[in-house]
Amino acid sequence: MLEDAQETGRVRLPVARDATWPLVEQSALAVLYALVLEKGLPGESYLAVTEAGAPVVDLADKVNGLLGLKEEPVFVSPEVWMNQYGSWASGYGLSQMLAATKAKDALGW
Repeated sequence: MLEDAQETGRVRLPVARDATWPLVEQSALAVLYALVLEKGLPGESYLAVTEAGAPVVDLADKVNGLLGLKEEPVFVSPEVWMNQYGSWASGYGLSQMLAATKAKDALGW
């Protein structure tokens, strides 16, 4: 979102205004990676989520503040981002709430 806003001059969101995205801070993700290597079972998957569902409009406001942008976010179709960034960006078009229960219970994260 930050790079896109730097390129376009405004925050563009490929999801509905009321959507939420799960988040994880990079150092917390690194800790989980280490725990998976130490304690994880082969073939298992673990979700790295410390914020179950942050409102995307709050994230957009933070990006606006970081870049000093004044305009409201623009809500575009997920296809706009997919055309620009590739099919992997389709996930940004989803509103999600996730939990890291398995990572916490099984690995002590």
